[in-house]
Amino acid sequence: MRLKSLAVASIAAISAGLTLGAASPVYAEVPDPVVTQLSDSQESEIRIDFDKYGVPEDTQDALIDKLEAGEPLDAFDGVSEPISSNAFETEEFDSEISWFEDGSYVVSSIEKPRTGDFAARGTVSSCSSVSTSGNWGRWTNCSVTNSWAGVVKIGFIASFEKSSSYARITNLGNVTQNCIMSCTRPDAWIIRSNQTATQAAAIQAQSTVTSPYGNSWEVWLQLRVNSNGYWTVNS
Repeated sequence: MRLKSLAVASIAAISAGLTLGAASPVYAEVPDPVVTQLSDSQESEIRIDFDKYGVPEDTQDALIDKLEAGEPLDAFDGVSEPISSNAFETEEFDSEISWFEDGSYVVSSIEKPRTGDFAARGTVSSCSSVSTSGNWGRWTNCSVTNSWAGVVKIGFIASFEKSSSYARITNLGNVTQNCIMSCTRPDAWIIRSNQTATQAAAIQAQSTVTSPYGNSWEVWLQLRVNSNGYWTVNS
């Protein structure tokens, strides 16, 4: 507990104290800031993701402390820029991990095209049906997801198609979210159904994350589709 003096002595009282012996100041107990502890399962889930990407244990501890103090990690505070990026590859994805000053990260994954010559970029995966012919392609019921350091994850299902001259989004559905912090129900909408001369067809999903202290911030994910391919961007 920290102690805070409640008394402000008058000049007369100070003078009397000098003569008669100063009285002890009066203090009242002021509670320390409330820190909301993550549950064991929540902390375990976050640390599994940290371990997956090789975050050192002392950095993990610092990031957990930051979350429990109600502060956003640099990876999703909407202000910080990554300090480095590294590419890596799996069987299904070409990926890039971006690291931030506090040791948090954002992983962006690119699904390798399974058929045809459709150029794919972003975290679009698990399409249940894909058909391509020449420069034309149709992606049906594709899962689009984004994860911020394993703490906040947002996803939705999208269907879209493109050719060498156009691109359009045909469906949006099944919005999902996994949030270790307190989050609002995610919103998702189609920004543009059809590609324009200057802008891609686009879907956006977003959520508001609230800390134990009541401060909040936005996280968001977009799917963009144009005649050259598809990709995601995020906060």
